Amino acid sequence: MIDRVEALLGVIEVRDQDTETWIVDGAPSGSEVLVTAAEVIDDFALEIAEHVRLQESRHSSTTRSSSGLHAVTDYGGWWECSCGAGGRDLTWTESDRQAAAHSREMRFSAP
Repeated sequence: MIDRVEALLGVIEVRDQDTETWIVDGAPSGSEVLVTAAEVIDDFALEIAEHVRLQESRHSSTTRSSSGLHAVTDYGGWWECSCGAGGRDLTWTESDRQAAAHSREMRFSAP
């Protein structure tokens, strides 16, 4: 991204501030910066899609229990099950406690 945007007329410097955030110094055309950034993203679209797919598969699991099929997704700071357990309104401690209890319940109640 940096190399491509720095090649634009009017750009003095591009700095990577954070994930998906760049600072562009100079006086380039705003539309040229946007088009160039979009082209870079398009160039990596397949790799980005594969990365997202892998991340989702690492953070999701499906377990069959006596109450049916459970699809659990770990969102990092919170988790949610297809049965409605979990949720984002929990504290970290409560979320961890509930996730452990729910996991034990699914494991021990499986047919």
